[in-house]
Amino acid sequence: MSRADQDRLNWHSADLINRYEAIELEIFKQIANRLKSRGTEGINEWYLERMAETRLFDSKLYQELAEVTGMSEELIKKAVEETARQSHKDIDYYLKQALPVTEEMNNLDQIMKAYQDQVFINLNNYVNQTLISTMFGEGPIMKMYENVLNDTMASFASGNITLKQAIEKSILDWASKGIPSAFIDRGGHTWSLERYVDVVMRSTLNRVYNQVRTDRMDEFGVHTVKMSSLYDAAPRCAHCQGQVLDMRPIVLNDSEYPSIYEFGYGEASGTLGINCRHSIFPFIPGVNIDREPTINPEEAIERSKVRDKQREIERRIRKTKKNVIVLKELNSSSVEKYQLLLRKQQAEMRKLLAGADWLSRNYGREKVITPKEVLMRGGF
Repeated sequence: MSRADQDRLNWHSADLINRYEAIELEIFKQIANRLKSRGTEGINEWYLERMAETRLFDSKLYQELAEVTGMSEELIKKAVEETARQSHKDIDYYLKQALPVTEEMNNLDQIMKAYQDQVFINLNNYVNQTLISTMFGEGPIMKMYENVLNDTMASFASGNITLKQAIEKSILDWASKGIPSAFIDRGGHTWSLERYVDVVMRSTLNRVYNQVRTDRMDEFGVHTVKMSSLYDAAPRCAHCQGQVLDMRPIVLNDSEYPSIYEFGYGEASGTLGINCRHSIFPFIPGVNIDREPTINPEEAIERSKVRDKQREIERRIRKTKKNVIVLKELNSSSVEKYQLLLRKQQAEMRKLLAGADWLSRNYGREKVITPKEVLMRGGF
């Protein structure tokens, strides 16, 4: 979809995603504070005292956990509804240029409710219940806490490191993995809370946006669309961007244009899937004229690799920033080391962008959301 459309979807999902990101960071900060050594106790004494902890977090965090889980349904409904209505408005704008569009979309409310119910059920089962169980001293987060303790013991016993260094190593390892959700993918991998919320919200809003557009076109018997073009299109879209496509499945396509399903449409990794930046516009043969410029697919794919590198550096920058926050909570002497690493990563980003004039730096994607920032925006 277009940059403006993508920005709108990101904005709609950001409120909920940011709250969960802030909660995850605060959990690791408080675990770090709970685990840090006073410098006088031995390893066995430290382990037994930490295992005996019955209340890991302060009352403020428990309140934040209750609020974010309690208001998630409201935020989901708002994000889905605003996305659906904006998509409806956008598609009608293009249809009205060639067709007499007067009535409202027939099934808009049904689309919104179906997605709202689906995403809330999934989020509640895989994320909210994980957080709620923590309030009762059980669940995946408590298990993670025990794993951090056990990993610390193992590191201390197997290497020539101090207790403080073993604590630091274990908690950074787990912070890198993230708070575990209850979701396990087909490969047997447990997704982190942050990753699950991010993927579910972005993919859901993407599907809402596209389904409203295609269902609305179906009401007028319009099945062909023009896909936008991007200078750095990913492989999944590089060979179909700029083309006129038929939105019907291959077996139902009776037009002269290729079916969009030939390019993976309907799959998360296909065209118009998760994080796809392309837009589709109604194209009526004989009425609309095909003027979209042609971009060499192989050149676009090569440029997309540079954009992927930018995203990879952004992830490393965020990870390092989180590590700095956790290390400060541990009063670690390694803070300066990670701050130096952060400066190197930021320099790497500047160097990459200096050789890629089609890209721009997005500081928002390098940012770590903290509970304080959520509060300043009116959250929790």
